[in-house]
Amino acid sequence: MVAPALAPDPYYLGIWTIIGIVFTLQYYFTSFRSQRPVLFTDSLYLQMTWSYLWALATPLVLWLTTRIPIERHNWLRSSLIHLPLSILLSVALTAIGHVIVWLHWDWAMGKPFSFERMTRFVIGNFSEGMGMYLLIALIAYAFSYYRRFQAANSER
Repeated sequence: MVAPALAPDPYYLGIWTIIGIVFTLQYYFTSFRSQRPVLFTDSLYLQMTWSYLWALATPLVLWLTTRIPIERHNWLRSSLIHLPLSILLSVALTAIGHVIVWLHWDWAMGKPFSFERMTRFVIGNFSEGMGMYLLIALIAYAFSYYRRFQAANSER
């Protein structure tokens, strides 16, 4: 597997921008079913915050997949290494995202920062980040396996 650069690739930013727009529209239109519809600009800010945080983290996840491959002989050990890494990255990105959202809305309205509120937010939302980590890792592994399959078939 070729090690990816740890800097965000323009392709990552483009892919995560599309993902962010899809989630922006989904959140915006879904909010109309609630008692408190969300402004489009608020939906865009919130969803793009998460998308771009994951765009920045994607090279790291890809690098980790090259350093900790999952193969038939080591799948359990490698999976047990990826699990805490996915938790740590998810917690970190969720906490950073919470601070960015707090700066945009709460700080501007004079609300003080609260570690207790951030902790509750991180606990309530980090599983989504774990899913993102695992999805990126699974896609990276699938491409790696596909490339090896193609290389093996081209040698025949």
